[in-house]
Amino acid sequence: MVAGYKLIKKSEEKVILNGEAFSCLLVRSKKRRHSISVKILCRNHLQVNAPFMTSSHVIYNFLESKYSWIKQNQQKAKYQNSPKEYQYKNGEKFWFLGNSYHLKTQQDNKDDVILTDKEHVVNYRKEASIKSLLKKWYRQHALEYFSKRAATLRQKFDFPKIKNIRVRMMKSRWGSCNSRSEITFNVHLIKAVPEVIDYVILHELCHLIQQNHSKAFYQLQEEINPHWKTQKKQLDDSSLVFLNC
Repeated sequence: MVAGYKLIKKSEEKVILNGEAFSCLLVRSKKRRHSISVKILCRNHLQVNAPFMTSSHVIYNFLESKYSWIKQNQQKAKYQNSPKEYQYKNGEKFWFLGNSYHLKTQQDNKDDVILTDKEHVVNYRKEASIKSLLKKWYRQHALEYFSKRAATLRQKFDFPKIKNIRVRMMKSRWGSCNSRSEITFNVHLIKAVPEVIDYVILHELCHLIQQNHSKAFYQLQEEINPHWKTQKKQLDDSSLVFLNC
């Protein structure tokens, strides 16, 4: 998503604060002059916004000074905003293309995942494999769906060719596009409704032409998808639920 002249630089890092591990999205911006800020995305995942040239050492010292605040507000987020951790037990609700399905697990002589009208059925040989089977199913279906839909939208709007499409589990991004025309999508995005998925795909396709978030980028995005702001808000509102699995 960031290539060429960079106004914003993002990186994912692990930090240890008072013996506790946190996943941290660092967002360094040339538009940010002085202050550093931190917000809690979910559970032990933080986002830090800092001036572009801020060193990791300065950011770490800032986070250490904010540890008490982080713990206090982490508890609030845990009980007010975040859904419960999945236990991968019968009856739990999982999402696919905007629809919810109740999980049904049953022991069998083979590993398999089947989607019915109302249920996500996981047949398993070993109970410990339920989570990995379901995540593998999501990865496979996400890659297939995103690849086909990206090809359709690329052709419709005459975008440059995509070199490669990949999927991975991410906690803070829905997609990214590098200078080599390789696009990566968040597996969790497959849980959203199709029009919201299209918003993310079109956003990354725009980066094939405009490599940073410049005025020209947003003009292009607005031109091809006038409803992107509504779709972005819809995705943001669902993020805690979708990212929980």
